[in-house]
Amino acid sequence: MSTEAGFIQALRDDPSDDETRLIYADWLDERGDPRGEFFRVQVRLADGVADLDERRRLHQRSRDLLAAHEARWLGPLAKLCESVWWRRGQPVVTLSARTVLQASLARRAAQLFEQAVVAEARVVNAPQNIRPNLVESPVFQHLPHLVLDGLDLDDYHLARLVQNPHFRGFRSLSLAGNNLGHVSVNRLLTSPAADGLVALDLRNNRLHDASFWAIANSDLGGRLRDLRLHGNPLGPIGLAGYVAWRTPRLAASRRVNSVGMELTYIAPGTYLRGSPDDEPGRYPDEGPRRAVTISRGFYLAAFQTTQDEYQRVTGSNPARFHPGNGGGLNHPVEMVSWEEAAAFCERLSRLPDEAAAGHRYRLPTEAEWEYAARCGWDDAPLPDNRTPSAWLANYGGSPGRTVPVGSYPPTPWGHYDLAGNLWDWSADWYGDYPEAVAEPAVDPTGPETGSQRVLRGASWYGPSRNLRCACRGSDSPTIRDHYYGFRVLLEVP
Repeated sequence: MSTEAGFIQALRDDPSDDETRLIYADWLDERGDPRGEFFRVQVRLADGVADLDERRRLHQRSRDLLAAHEARWLGPLAKLCESVWWRRGQPVVTLSARTVLQASLARRAAQLFEQAVVAEARVVNAPQNIRPNLVESPVFQHLPHLVLDGLDLDDYHLARLVQNPHFRGFRSLSLAGNNLGHVSVNRLLTSPAADGLVALDLRNNRLHDASFWAIANSDLGGRLRDLRLHGNPLGPIGLAGYVAWRTPRLAASRRVNSVGMELTYIAPGTYLRGSPDDEPGRYPDEGPRRAVTISRGFYLAAFQTTQDEYQRVTGSNPARFHPGNGGGLNHPVEMVSWEEAAAFCERLSRLPDEAAAGHRYRLPTEAEWEYAARCGWDDAPLPDNRTPSAWLANYGGSPGRTVPVGSYPPTPWGHYDLAGNLWDWSADWYGDYPEAVAEPAVDPTGPETGSQRVLRGASWYGPSRNLRCACRGSDSPTIRDHYYGFRVLLEVP
């Protein structure tokens, strides 16, 4: 194996290995390859750049490098992808199921994925009639990080998947948002496909307590650095065991509370609030644009509050899209007013385990919400400069209701459904932004009084223009609607 092939193999095995990435960048620099600079720029951005001017300069340099070299770096793979975005200098690619089944891709898969140094591949759009063939694809052996989310795979498909001789060598595997039960867990635990796994995502399936305990007590459970079961119908004992098992394995930037809510840390920094005058789809109340400083870090819920979480805390489930009406307990709770969302945060803070830990929950301010949604992208309508599509967000009235939280890819900072599914209530009263001045606004909280509270993030029904980070909504704090939900913020003392 050549030196470069060794670097590429190491990065494909572990896309979080920045030490190898930066050594590889130096090696590329010595050979005049601009991808070395691209790796360093992307790593710097991913680690967080608090200074606004430096961050905008780095983003512009990243865009310039991609404009000049992306086609060469991706090679023929570019024409096969539904979408591509870049994570720490490596592409995360989306492939349709029909593309995965092409014989031409199977013949060239190893070369294509290695040339592009693919970090992760996500498969989308798998009609029922091709799922049996999809799970037997030989392409899987060339993808150490595979996402098969939301394909409606069931225990039958999983049985065929683990029998696929090419279903081997994975470092991370995501099967979230499918229809897998306990029998699938048992099959996976006894499959050679699980031998190298260090991360397994089984969110939003049909797994009960027995499934968690089977994983936790297995050889696989001893190796896993990350196991995700959010959105499964775990009972109180299973949930407590899962929280206790997972907590010591979490990075410092993430935590799980006693209700099973997952939260991700957001460091202080400065960003540009609002949209430029020429942003397509812009509404008049999104300006004037102004720098805003968030002076204190906070933990923001990775997911919108689910019906299950709301019910665990309040004892009730007001959602229209409940389990008997096209929804489920892993769908976000709606038909909750601003006043009820704020009361939920207070009740959550008073739970014995949360109070003992000194946790104080509240709704995010509008400024905090937009800072989290932008995740360092000041000049892009959506995080990572993505283009709205059916596999990135729930919007536009199809499928005509909410979907389970986390059904779409997360932002670079690890939050789901900040665009689409439900509008999020924020803490602030609604009002026009003040006139822009040179100095950043520090921790703004909106007007002192008003008649409407701010909503952010768009819903399952609205148009794509509402998915933009700068888009604002508002309504009376007493209104309940099946377009409105919320996520909680945990303060850092």
